[in-house]
Amino acid sequence: MRKDWVVKTARVAGVVGLMLASAIGVGMVSEAYVSEQVPVSLYGKFIYLDQWQRGWVSMNGTWQIEGNKHAFPLNKSEITCRKETMRCSEAIGRIGGERQKQLFVDEETHEITKWDEDTLVYASSAQCVEYVYSVNRQTQQVAGVRRVKPDMGAACDSKEKLLNLVLVNGIEVSRRLQSEARPVAVNVIALVAILFFGGRKVLSIVKRPDAPTAAS
Repeated sequence: MRKDWVVKTARVAGVVGLMLASAIGVGMVSEAYVSEQVPVSLYGKFIYLDQWQRGWVSMNGTWQIEGNKHAFPLNKSEITCRKETMRCSEAIGRIGGERQKQLFVDEETHEITKWDEDTLVYASSAQCVEYVYSVNRQTQQVAGVRRVKPDMGAACDSKEKLLNLVLVNGIEVSRRLQSEARPVAVNVIALVAILFFGGRKVLSIVKRPDAPTAAS
């Protein structure tokens, strides 16, 4: 009798170990998938306005579109504005393309249209749209608006008429994208399957009749 329970215990332990290994494997495959969908982690947001009165400010962060999806959610901008030249330069890095494997780097120059005690406004334009950005010295918030230019014809009709942008903490964007990419439903189904079939195997081992004891 004792020998049978030792064998059963060893078999149950083996099944439980296999279940744990399978669960760990599901987690590893899930995180590998997330890493493929979100291949980089963005860093935070920094707004430096201490030199405002001297005509120099610097900002970095990730552009996010309020209430809409960004074509390149994995993006990072470094912005420097100088009152002397009345221009802001922006270095932009974006991850996109097939399976988020391509890095796009660009540099843009914006014209400063306002710089007073509390507000800095700069703008730029493209073929169909124009951008206006504002920096609030008091709240240290950086936001923008993209508008479709009037009377541009059918070539620009597909563009959203108005988009509101805000410079945010890239770490939060990375976490949100990773959370959205994580296949929670698939993970749950896989874990339930592991518990179901593993549990059935454990029960079959426990309920298996003991071998008959030899007659003395």
